[in-house]
Amino acid sequence: MLLLKAEALNTIGGHSAEVVDILNMTRNRAGLADYPGATDQATLEDEILDERARELLAENNRWWDLIRAHKVGANVPRFLTERGDDSTDESVWDYYYWPVAESVMLKNEKLLQSPGY
Repeated sequence: MLLLKAEALNTIGGHSAEVVDILNMTRNRAGLADYPGATDQATLEDEILDERARELLAENNRWWDLIRAHKVGANVPRFLTERGDDSTDESVWDYYYWPVAESVMLKNEKLLQSPGY
């Protein structure tokens, strides 16, 4: 939850000291030294994502973090080799939605298939 708070504060902007404090709390609890990097918004966003990946390893949160941050293409380049850059091209997002099952669509004619399928 602390890292989600740090992500929200970083997204708002102007809270870099508080974001670094939260990163340091998380790192110190794990026996690591304080965060030594830059404190600009883009760098802190990357560090928060990386810290969440380390903290929540094997809990299946990384994919959703990357989608939320529009960084799938930068971190999983094989996924979007032919689809484009998710940070600049909104049509790439068509591939993030799950398809609607055919059996579900047959039961409700008002449903439309997700884009990209």
